[in-house]
Amino acid sequence: KYPEFKGNVATFYSNPVSMGGSANGHYSGHAETYMNVGEGMGRAMAVLLENGAPSPAAASGGGSKPGAVPAVTLPVARKLSPEKSAELGQILLQALSGLSEAGKLKPVPMPLSLSSTRISLTAAKSDGSLTFVAAGSGRSANIPWGRLSASDKGKLAILVTQLVPGDLQARLVAGVYLESLGRLKRAKPYYAQADAETLKAFEKRFFE
Repeated sequence: KYPEFKGNVATFYSNPVSMGGSANGHYSGHAETYMNVGEGMGRAMAVLLENGAPSPAAASGGGSKPGAVPAVTLPVARKLSPEKSAELGQILLQALSGLSEAGKLKPVPMPLSLSSTRISLTAAKSDGSLTFVAAGSGRSANIPWGRLSASDKGKLAILVTQLVPGDLQARLVAGVYLESLGRLKRAKPYYAQADAETLKAFEKRFFE
């Protein structure tokens, strides 16, 4: 009925475990009922987080019982191997250095792990030398590529898509970074513009 909640919402029906008062009220302050409801909700969350692990009923080998939560299958974000991560990083660095050399690297303040304030990338070289400027103070700092976290590189990948919206490879790079960081829902729009064959080849290159 509500597709946007498929796979990311679970329901716990409290009536079977209610031992005091109305199941849609406060159970007359019955402590054991509160425990049962809390346990049922906890199991539901655990099933969601385990991305499709067996339901409590199935795991125990029993049949249907009060509070049993059906297993749900959630899409699982894929991870990058260190080698693939390095390869992806080189593609991103080349894109950034290319924009820098062409004078198209516009300063966009963003939060990065190496700074307590928002900073903008103002120059990038293919050897990994990056220059950032702090928003407000205007102070610049040189930070080598190797010091950036995967999350920082993901933000820079998104920056490239903002500066060159029609670049399909830039969007796929951003999508791979986001997915590898566990942000599958945010990654999907970056994959959307690629045809099935191109997307499959890119996924095979980095995830297989």
